[in-house]
Amino acid sequence: MFQVRSVGASLTLTVLPLLAAGCGGSDDPVYPGYVEGEFVYISAPVEGRLEQLYVARGQQVAAGAQLYELEGQDQRAARAEAAQRLAGAEARVDNLKRGKRSAELEMTLAQVDEARADSALADTVLVRDEELYKRGLIPELRLLQSRADEKAKKARVAELTAQWRLATQSIGRREEVAAATKDAAAAAAVLEHADWQLSQSIGIAPGAALVQDTFYRPGEWVPATRPIVSLLPPENIRLRFYLPESELARLKIGQTVSVRCDGCPATLTGQVSFVSTEPEYTPPVLFSDENRTRLVYRVALAWLKPGLPIDARVESPK
Repeated sequence: MFQVRSVGASLTLTVLPLLAAGCGGSDDPVYPGYVEGEFVYISAPVEGRLEQLYVARGQQVAAGAQLYELEGQDQRAARAEAAQRLAGAEARVDNLKRGKRSAELEMTLAQVDEARADSALADTVLVRDEELYKRGLIPELRLLQSRADEKAKKARVAELTAQWRLATQSIGRREEVAAATKDAAAAAAVLEHADWQLSQSIGIAPGAALVQDTFYRPGEWVPATRPIVSLLPPENIRLRFYLPESELARLKIGQTVSVRCDGCPATLTGQVSFVSTEPEYTPPVLFSDENRTRLVYRVALAWLKPGLPIDARVESPK
């Protein structure tokens, strides 16, 4: 097989060596062949009813052009559900990371202030009772009661201060927060997959191309992975001709090949870029000048349509 890049146009020639006699009687023999196209079939990995078909056969489309759109109702519903689940998971994480509400924090702080005031009063009472006990004005039991009250008031201050610190921290344990964070990450992954599925209901042209055919009409049910539109990018057009085994040595990588076809420029040439190592037998139907007029096409909109017969002339080395 020979691949020949075109010089006069953006084409690739594919040349097949065959065990057959060549045609043409000049120093530069002419070999019959034809134009071949490698189509790109655009399909959706999800099934659905075809809602819109934005292109028609023979239309030229640019890269990124929208080709079709499936109904996508199931995908939209799944996407909405995934979004709600993610919002709930994120709210749970945020709630676990927060402390108590502001009103609860204010109440706890007020209790701390009250306990500190009580503790300060207990300190003052204890100082007074110790002085009075030294003077013998109060019994020992009264002094012991003052000392116990002073310790209780300080303990109450420490307790409420600890409660206030705890109230300002996360209400969830570290393990609970970690688990909730993982749940939120899983919900985000589900939403991402739902977005991908929804995007797959819209067909996008991967590059500039000719719309070769459409296979469904709006309103029809399209199974998953079934082609909806076939495209023919200009770089996927090949020229193929047949070379006898005895002439194989005439072709080399980089050698110029002239091409002639109906409606083509007179100076269309290409260069051999690939040589096949596998020979083939002559195909059962080989185009020639005699049977060329018997060929018909469903649509002929541009030159170099796939199936167009061509003549390739291998020029002798200079």
